[in-house]
This record gives sequence, C-alpha cells and structure tokens, in this order.
Amino acid sequence: MENITTLMLKKIGIDEKVEFNETIPILKNYINKDFKELDDGIYIFEDSSYILTLDFNKREYSHILKPIDGFEAEGWIFDFQGNLINEISAEFEESVGINYLENVRPLFGTASGSDYKFYWEYGNPEFESQNIIIEGKASPCKYCLVQNLIVDLSYNNIPSFIVDCNGQFNYLKDNLGDKYYKNVKKVPFNPFKKFLRYSENDFVEEDNVHVAQRFISWCHQSFKSLNHKDLSLIYITIIKSLQKYKHFNLSKLKKELLNADGYKIIEKMNDLFEDDPFNGGATFDWSYLNDFSGKVKLVDLSSYGEITQKFVYDVILNDLWNYKLMEGLWEFPFFAVLDNAENINIRSNTIASKIIKKGNEYGWSIAFIIQNELNKDSLNELKNITDRIYFSPSLNTLNKISENISNLDDSQKDWKDKLSNLKENQCVLCTHSLLHKDTLLSPKPIVVDVSNYKKEL
Repeated sequence: MENITTLMLKKIGIDEKVEFNETIPILKNYINKDFKELDDGIYIFEDSSYILTLDFNKREYSHILKPIDGFEAEGWIFDFQGNLINEISAEFEESVGINYLENVRPLFGTASGSDYKFYWEYGNPEFESQNIIIEGKASPCKYCLVQNLIVDLSYNNIPSFIVDCNGQFNYLKDNLGDKYYKNVKKVPFNPFKKFLRYSENDFVEEDNVHVAQRFISWCHQSFKSLNHKDLSLIYITIIKSLQKYKHFNLSKLKKELLNADGYKIIEKMNDLFEDDPFNGGATFDWSYLNDFSGKVKLVDLSSYGEITQKFVYDVILNDLWNYKLMEGLWEFPFFAVLDNAENINIRSNTIASKIIKKGNEYGWSIAFIIQNELNKDSLNELKNITDRIYFSPSLNTLNKISENISNLDDSQKDWKDKLSNLKENQCVLCTHSLLHKDTLLSPKPIVVDVSNYKKEL
C-alpha cells in the first residue's frame, strides 16, 4: 500500500519518493495549488496567507505565515517524520534577505590616479531601480566592464540574460564555465506564440486576433515604409494563416503574402524575411531565472542588421516579460543586458516602456548598452534612469553627454574636454555610491579606470 503522502505528490504532479515512515500532512491543503520547482528536489507552494516549501534533499519542509497588518510573519520547519526542527521568526527572515543583497556590490573600477574603488550598489535597499545606462562608442573596455558586472553577479547566484548585437562578450565562457550558455543558431523564439491572458477569473490562451495585432504593431515600429493598407493586409493574412497552419512561421507568412499579392510588402520587409531569424519550433528555457544558480544565457544577434535586431528585440522582450509575469518568481532578481539598445523600440506603450516602468516589481535589472544617438522617444522613456556610465562618445553625442554630466557636477570642469581625452581603459562614472558603508550618495561624475580582470572559478 502506497504512502498517503506519495499519493498526494503524484496527484499534484511531483515525482519524488517518500519512505513509509515519512509524512507531510500539511500537503493536503495544497492539492489544488500550483507549485514551482526552485531546484532539483525543492518545491514551493503559495497561497494568499502561507508559503509551503518542500526540500526532498534535506527531507524537511517549512510552512510560513505571511506578515499581515498587525501581525509578524512566522513559521516552522519540520522533518519528514513530523519532528519540529526550527521556528522561523519575522526578524530572522528579514535579516537574511537584507544581508544577502546588501553584499552584492559588483566592482566598476578605481578612481583615476588613486586606489579608491567604486561599486555598483546593486543590493542597497535604498535603490528604487537597478537599471543602468552604459553609453559611448563600442570598445573592448566598455564590454569588459559589462562582463565584470555579469561575472560578479553570477558569483552571487544572480543570473543574467544577454542580447549580444556585436559579438563582444568574449570572456564569459572562461570565467563562468558550465554556468554560461550561448545560442549561436536561429533564436529560439516564435513571433506568433500565443500567451495566456486573464479573463473572467481564469487564464486563457490568446486568440488569433491578439497575435496578429501584436505582430503588426512590431511591423509598424520596425518598418517605417509600411502604410496602413500594408498593415491591414498583413493582419488579415495572419488571421487566416493561423486558422490554416498548426505551426506558423515567417516563411509561411511570406508565402501567404505572395498569394495575396503582397509583393510590395515583402520588398519592404525583405531584411526580416531574408534573415528569417526565428526557430519557431524551439522554446527558450527561462526557468534558470528561478533557480538561483547564477547561470548566464546569451542570444547572439550579431549576424543580423539593425532592422532585424529591432524586430527580434520586440519578440524576445515580450516573451521574457510574459514568462516573468506568469511563471517567474518575482522576488528573484536577474540582470538583463541589452546590447545596441538604440535598436530597441523604446517609446510610450511598447513592451520596452512597460519593462522600464514596472520591471523592478518582477525582479528585472537592466543594462542598456548604447552606442549611437537615441531618438526623442527613447530619451524620454529612459530619462528616469539615474545611474549612467559614459565611455568615449561619438562626435554627434559628445555635446549632449557632456551637458548631462555637467548638470550633475557643481564644479566648472570641462567635461567635453575630459570625454574627448578619456584613455582606452577609462570611463566617466555617474552612479550612486556608498559613503561610510551606510549613506547612499546621489550620482556625481568621476573618471574611473575600469578593472580589466578575470576571476578564477
């Protein structure tokens, strides 16, 4: 006769062995609840009042009452024989969380001419947002700094996702080993994917209309020569094709547009159709963002041109946003590194705009790597990101960047001259900094020598 706990686990969908003398009686209250697998053998259930965590490696479980007005959080840890191991207090939980993140301080570099070190105060509780802008011409030093941040975060078990548009992330494999994965083939995303939507107290799959509307909005943003008539034909073609094909992709869309006399549309979207960047039959595995392992995954777009990169960006960010919203553990932070961010459609009501404004609530921290001049819409959406790092700028951005830096500086320094004469390993840091280990200072510009190091695993 099977153990009652084993039967409950099977009903829930967890394939773990329980000995005849082991029991998890509280599990009966979570039979109809969803769960997440945090790591091999570790599962978490959550409702409006409690959090249940099962650890089949340690053969124990914890049951925690969430804090509510007037009451502190409390909970207990039991082994699988029903013995009380420990009692969890609100004070204990809070101190663990704060101590952990406060110690996450990736190194930027040292002040030029001294040995004073500057850090990214990533885990400081006073930080409202961990987003950062890294601007200036593409250079080895610029990508060295970004990779240093990624490696430091990985060593603190914070995962990263990278969109590589220039092929410059060249030493991550040496430093991260098996924690690093690079996608070198077609990107494993589907622009015609149906996501879940909340409707009448339940989640339902999107209909064809939502998929078609989203696709033509991407087309409108990426292909400026498409007119209203073109977009209407694309929309109608997608609606009909999604009813016709079980698996729909760009090549089939091109075929159906040809059948609908959409030759001019295909010419206008030629870059995307020729590149055909999507492997629609594959699914990108975002679950590593929930396992607290510090893994790093990179999607390589360096072989594609600006227009294709712009379109693919919309697809990737939409996919990631929906994953974090529906399946991600919101309290788990991750680092998104977005190369050639000037190619992202950053304007009001786009997916990028939503992520900038609300992403912090779902664990996002973002590095926008910018090489060239931004358009007015992008400048407006990014204006509230206060932490910025400037490398040697292009001539068409020099005046604007020097003006931005001067606005942060009380002195009369000539930042235009300083920017023009930065050494190869230098940048201007305009980020929050910590004074005396407890006071978070607002950004003030300082020239910093970037640490060009490779840590041993």
